[in-house]
Amino acid sequence: MKKEDDVHLEKEKPNELFQKLFDFHTTVQLMIDPSTGRIVDANRAATDFYGCPKEQLTQMNAQELAPGSPEKNKNWIEQASKKELKYVELQQQLVNKSIRDVEVYMSPLELNGSELLHAIVHDISNRKQAEKIVALNEARLRQAEMASKSGNWELHLDSQEIFASDGALRIYEVHQDHLDYSSVRQFPLPEYRAMLDQAMNNLLRYGNKYEVEFRIQAADSGKIKHIHSIATFDPDKRIVFGIIQDITERKQNEESLKKSEEKYRNLIEMAPDAFFQGDEKGNFITVNDKATELTGYTREELLQMNMANLFFSEKLSQKPLRYDLLRSGETIKNERDIKRKNGEKIQVEMNSKAMPDGTYQSFIRDISERKQAEQILLENEIRLRQLNATKDKFFSIIAHDLKSPFNSIIGFTNLLAEQIEEKDYEGIDKYVNIIEHSAQNAMDLLLNLLEWSRTQSGRTEFNPEFVDSVGLINEAVDLLNDAAQQKSINIIKEIPHDAPVFADRYMISSVLRNLISNAIKFTHPGGQILISAREENQELQIAVTDNGVGISNESQNKLFRIEESYSTLGTLNEKGTGLGLILCKEFVEKHKGKIRVESEEGKGSQFLFTIPAGGNHKL
Repeated sequence: MKKEDDVHLEKEKPNELFQKLFDFHTTVQLMIDPSTGRIVDANRAATDFYGCPKEQLTQMNAQELAPGSPEKNKNWIEQASKKELKYVELQQQLVNKSIRDVEVYMSPLELNGSELLHAIVHDISNRKQAEKIVALNEARLRQAEMASKSGNWELHLDSQEIFASDGALRIYEVHQDHLDYSSVRQFPLPEYRAMLDQAMNNLLRYGNKYEVEFRIQAADSGKIKHIHSIATFDPDKRIVFGIIQDITERKQNEESLKKSEEKYRNLIEMAPDAFFQGDEKGNFITVNDKATELTGYTREELLQMNMANLFFSEKLSQKPLRYDLLRSGETIKNERDIKRKNGEKIQVEMNSKAMPDGTYQSFIRDISERKQAEQILLENEIRLRQLNATKDKFFSIIAHDLKSPFNSIIGFTNLLAEQIEEKDYEGIDKYVNIIEHSAQNAMDLLLNLLEWSRTQSGRTEFNPEFVDSVGLINEAVDLLNDAAQQKSINIIKEIPHDAPVFADRYMISSVLRNLISNAIKFTHPGGQILISAREENQELQIAVTDNGVGISNESQNKLFRIEESYSTLGTLNEKGTGLGLILCKEFVEKHKGKIRVESEEGKGSQFLFTIPAGGNHKL
């Protein structure tokens, strides 16, 4: 049977055999009349590819299949028919209007007595798309290499050749895309070559990670560049694949940053104030030496602490740290008390600000000495005002209070001289009494002035001792009893048998005389004065009470203040200086006691003062 088939094939004409192969071949094939460009035949694969029946396809011109210039299409047909062109790539349009990339192989052919052009068409659209993607990726890679200053290289171990990308060539500043390994080894500076050889040997022999940094000298410019390189080894292909990157700019920036940070740290360390840097929760990150001096903690201890640990908890609850204001961009300046490691409290001034990285910085200054100086300044200012008031009071007394008794003395002396000259002795005893009374008033005033001036200058001696307060009260009453009797004033004493105190005899006597004298002065004739004493809470309280004119609430506030001028006439127009009660206050406070007044206008006054009793004399 096989022999019969072979005989039958041999009998077939060559043209018929070609036609069968043409019709049933799986590749797209066309027969084209080169003189007109018309398609005279198309196989089944062609009708499937172009999407139309053979009858329609053979009515078309080959130039109609290409959407480009007809002239250009005509040229390749003419060139192919003359055997000047065997292959062309172009785009063809299918019946459904889609465009496909094709490659066409062409050869002239004589068939059935006609000169035709045999065209074999391959669809290469996918390949062209892949080539575009590859080209795009290569372009992107080149851009990435330029942007990152990096490049790729391959070391073929068998040939010892290195193939480098454009980026790698730019870094080394060489102009061929492949180099031998021995020449590339000359680019790194000598001090790095042994390290690079060791890293490569560890990669090839043990598969260790290859990641190195080194410096090279570029071929063209001779510039020194910092290089970072990583590589991997494919033992089957015996190829080392690597990437290099020019990190010169990064290294320069790191060096600049390092210098800047060092300068910053030096400035912080040299700062006169304590410096604290903390995270967003207040945990310390950085402190300077001044911070350790201020707090008493070591640097290591502070770096384990939070800002809140430096403050007294009760004060922190009243005045919390305002991290919310810091985060809003505010610079916070305030004064606080902080607790040193030994528990000591110091006053500080804080200046805090949030940084862009979320941390905050605080400069803290010890203002304890400044606060003490401010307090001293305030006290001096108060003292100065008191001294000014004292000066004004002093001159007021000299100008007015001393003038009045001396005017009386001079006036009545002149009057007395005239009467004696005229031998008129009537009323002389009255004038002498007036002169004596005025002279006594002037003497009392001068004594008060003298004592007051001594207290202001700090020249009054304070000599406390154990004395009997009852004896001091009796002495003062005896001294002033005549003055009381002249106004028919009854002095009553309610005092214990004895009441020892630890006090300055002279000062307490002066306080008693002033208070009893005032009571006599402001009590109406026929009135009564009560002097009482009692011990309470290791203090002796002495009270002088009268039923005289009393003192208004407004005037009571002026009694013990030097800057307030307060002096009134007694019930028989007795004059005072206003200094007595001020002296009393200073003398009582010298004993760490207190003096006060209770009074109501028209009903009388009570002056009370306290001094330590005999068993409590820590003065």
